[in-house]
Amino acid sequence: MKAPIKYPLVRVEWIDAVANSKWFDKDEMEKWSTDLSDCWCENVGWLIKRTKHYVVVASRSTQLNEAEVQFGNLQKIPRTWMKIHYLRKLK
Repeated sequence: MKAPIKYPLVRVEWIDAVANSKWFDKDEMEKWSTDLSDCWCENVGWLIKRTKHYVVVASRSTQLNEAEVQFGNLQKIPRTWMKIHYLRKLK
């Protein structure tokens, strides 16, 4: 028998920070600075913590025994970076 996971399963979307160290001419710089396609991120996992400033999502879990579950691949995401400031539970 599996131990129940007592955290909601969620999908979080956000805009992440991106850097590019190559040299740009003016036109390339303008194009890169207005294109957000390389900034969009998403993560699916268990919502471990939600605060005013950030959320913590664990995208991995393992069943140690009938009573214990461990979580891994924790990610702390600043809420100001989130594209959507709410979390959608998966059905």
